[in-house]
Amino acid sequence: MAAAKRVVIDLTDDGDDNAGSGGAVAAAAEDEDCLALASRGLSACAFFVLSRQPYAYLQTRFKAFDVCSELCFISQPGSWECGYVNTQMLLTAMMATKRFKLGTSVPTIASVQALIDAAHAAGFDPEGKQHFDQVAGGALRGKRVWIGPTEVASLFRMLGIAARCIDFKGPSSAVNVAKFCQTYFRHGLDAALEQFSPATAAARPRLSARPLPLYFQYEGHSWTLVGARDAIVLAFDPLRHGLMRERDFGVLAQRNVASELHGHRELQILVVGPAAGEPDVFSAEAAAAVVGSPVSKHIEGILIASP
Repeated sequence: MAAAKRVVIDLTDDGDDNAGSGGAVAAAAEDEDCLALASRGLSACAFFVLSRQPYAYLQTRFKAFDVCSELCFISQPGSWECGYVNTQMLLTAMMATKRFKLGTSVPTIASVQALIDAAHAAGFDPEGKQHFDQVAGGALRGKRVWIGPTEVASLFRMLGIAARCIDFKGPSSAVNVAKFCQTYFRHGLDAALEQFSPATAAARPRLSARPLPLYFQYEGHSWTLVGARDAIVLAFDPLRHGLMRERDFGVLAQRNVASELHGHRELQILVVGPAAGEPDVFSAEAAAAVVGSPVSKHIEGILIASP
């Protein structure tokens, strides 16, 4: 089977300082331009890459999309910190909900490293700890070491917060990620997983509250996924520093097509937070009682494969 086409649309600021209300596109028109890209057969799925902006932008400029709960967009200061910065953005969303007892201060990158070190010391993700013992000489703190979803999952699991790694493999990985996101942001985690297992799939109501954003990893870089609609995914790239200007989506689609995902057959999403019926924070006793617990010390990905 030939791989379905996918495209990444770069919506970052290109240095034009003439943005403003005079050149703004109405929110409804922006939505229509966005959706029209897919309907014109541009791709089987599209990832719209956003640069730093206020959260209100998602609500006002993408009204036809299902978007995540409130978060703070953060740009990475250098070339290696994407995993830590995406973790910080997840934490801002979790703190905003006030459900997870995480306080009000976003930890620094060094503090995120220290939390992962503490998780490894507590026995979470022993395979990951062995890897960092070899490549980083032990502890992460103070070192320029890349991290991915597994390390971040170990951090949250140590705190008693459910964290699941979803592995997408095969030529249709990007399409399946878009399919997962489309359902997740509207109906939640359980429905997003069930659609890949028709025997267990069931109709689910629309979420009453916006879900948390998703940590998304491909080889060499990671994004935070913040919304979806009709196989179009809204993604924030922490490498993009400029505030996004209001542009015509049609022009951008023709002018700024990026290819970050081209050829990638292995993608990964980290979903943080409880599934239906799970507590916001697990006690050690509750975690031990759950079969295949999402806070167990051994972190195994949920595989979604395409032929």
